[in-house]
Amino acid sequence: MPEENIYDLLQVESTVDSRAIRAAYRRVMLLHHPGRNPGPDVQEMTQRLNDAYEVLCNLDRRAAYDNGLFGRVEELTPEPGPAGTGPTPGKGKFSGISKSVWLAGTSAALLIAIIGSVVVAATSSGEPAGDH
Repeated sequence: MPEENIYDLLQVESTVDSRAIRAAYRRVMLLHHPGRNPGPDVQEMTQRLNDAYEVLCNLDRRAAYDNGLFGRVEELTPEPGPAGTGPTPGKGKFSGISKSVWLAGTSAALLIAIIGSVVVAATSSGEPAGDH
């Protein structure tokens, strides 16, 4: 049996944002909730919906899923948070690299700067240059 399309499971298009995914998840979850619909496969369906939601709400996991499903990765834009805290719409794309790769690169640059500062401080005598 081929792998299930989680966009179809949540009844959304692959281009929707996280707000639409969250709304669809809640709507579909109410239809299949064990308390509202006591059926033989309710627990399994609830788990499948939870798994689908976890994948689609995480930008890195969603991009990896899309790559496997469509053979390509669509560039996803992080959505803005509350006023003044998130990127503006259309800005802040990860430009084809994952967040973890970007963080590793900036962490390495920071570490090099710290080590350089420590070496300079350790090798300087603290006296002005000139006659000793």
